[in-house]
Amino acid sequence: MKKLFRISIFVFSILLFAHSSFANQPQKYTLDNGISIILKDAPGTGLVAVNVFIKASPLNETHYDAGISQLVGRMLKEGTKLRSAEQIADELDNIGAKISISNNSDFTEASYISLSKDLVTGFDLLSDILQKATFPQKQINKRKKDMLSSIKMIDDNPDSIVYEEVLHLIYGNHPYGFREKQKIPNINRFSRYDLIKFYKKHFVAQNIVVSIVGDIDKELSLKLCKLYFDFDRGVGDGSQDIWGSGYPGKIKKNLTKNIIKKDLKANWIEISYLGPSVDDPDYVACKVLNDILGSGMSSRLFRNIREKYGLVYSIGSFFPTRKQKSNLTIYAIASPDNSDQVQEYIFDEIESIKSDKVSVQELKRAKTYLNGKFIIDHQSLSRQAWYLGWFETLGLGYKTDYEFKNMVNSVTADDILRVAKKYLKTHVSVILTP
Repeated sequence: MKKLFRISIFVFSILLFAHSSFANQPQKYTLDNGISIILKDAPGTGLVAVNVFIKASPLNETHYDAGISQLVGRMLKEGTKLRSAEQIADELDNIGAKISISNNSDFTEASYISLSKDLVTGFDLLSDILQKATFPQKQINKRKKDMLSSIKMIDDNPDSIVYEEVLHLIYGNHPYGFREKQKIPNINRFSRYDLIKFYKKHFVAQNIVVSIVGDIDKELSLKLCKLYFDFDRGVGDGSQDIWGSGYPGKIKKNLTKNIIKKDLKANWIEISYLGPSVDDPDYVACKVLNDILGSGMSSRLFRNIREKYGLVYSIGSFFPTRKQKSNLTIYAIASPDNSDQVQEYIFDEIESIKSDKVSVQELKRAKTYLNGKFIIDHQSLSRQAWYLGWFETLGLGYKTDYEFKNMVNSVTADDILRVAKKYLKTHVSVILTP
């Protein structure tokens, strides 16, 4: 703690007298150990946001250890060699700061936000949980129970039931397609040794991206990064995509699955196509295609099925960004009497967008809508830091964050027609019905 006090005095002195800042463009640095650091100045806010991305996710898992990345993530704040879980919580409370841990299909993320003057405390805590988590057995037992309870709750959520089945039909034995219930035996079996082994193997420097956006001097930020993140926990295993980039290849034939569930009063319908990964040249065009098809009240699905015919309670589409191949999914909630008609109209819309070019006006609307959502989601420092680290972690590079608008605007009507014909072919359908 004496070391932390001396560093705090040093930091405060620099913050008090330093007036230099760098242009409001992010800059990337690579520490000697291989950790990527992205810095962006946000003067005048008095705040700083830090997002740490670790390439430790279901992409590192097989059937035998599915769920381990999530359990490891839940344990990061449960104690280290230097602090107990209570001490970590107390230090954060004392400065009004917060550290959140989340797990994604492609990465684990630790996010921190505080006043700029308290950045040193945040770095100290983040560095601690990345290097020195101890995985106390008592806390492991608690987090296992939490995970098992969350899995059981899926049966009460129609959206989750349908989408999980869609992913399983598309991806099969790929980690994106693992059913949550498949993880239950693994979760019960995982030992403290298993968690520590995964942690040591994947929470290594070459798997880590640190993104910082805030009201703080660049030179100071870089010095702090070198002080706290230039650690050496051994090389470990930096590999991630054990399933191979782009797997699976394609949906071989149309598949439909009906699931009966008691106490429902409507049908939940999802129709899904296999789309490109985030690093595919078709990725942005598919984002625009998705917005034309089913994002917002001006989309084709909303206007032509809900507004025109009034056959659904809800309808739309989504296209998640994934490191490996993603899925473009159309969803609808309708009465059982209208279900067949709704599906027929959905496929009519699919055929229409595959047959004719979209109009200039419709394409412009979709681009404006997509760029507008992107800009609005950058309003907070946390989201600014998140996007920079996210793009870097997924392999596109942090510069994609400020190039994205131009990428969207470069999409043409020919591009939309091409990707529609290319990806909207074979599909899987899941209907959850009373």
